[in-house]
Amino acid sequence: MSLHTVVYHRLEPGMLAGHIRSLLDHNVDRWLEEHCRGRYYHNPGWTDTKYIQFEDSRDAMWFALRYGR
Repeated sequence: MSLHTVVYHRLEPGMLAGHIRSLLDHNVDRWLEEHCRGRYYHNPGWTDTKYIQFEDSRDAMWFALRYGR
């Protein structure tokens, strides 16, 4: 199985993704719950990039069209 990674936000240098939640994050979470057929995984909190990894390539494609950077 391969995971499909889609980046949706890059943070300023020195900032960690686990310390910052925004309206974008809440919108992404809601979109994922409403639209995904397969499993998905959020980035770890120690990264400086926010992304989602998808098991289903169709979920990744639709998410990338909506939120991809």
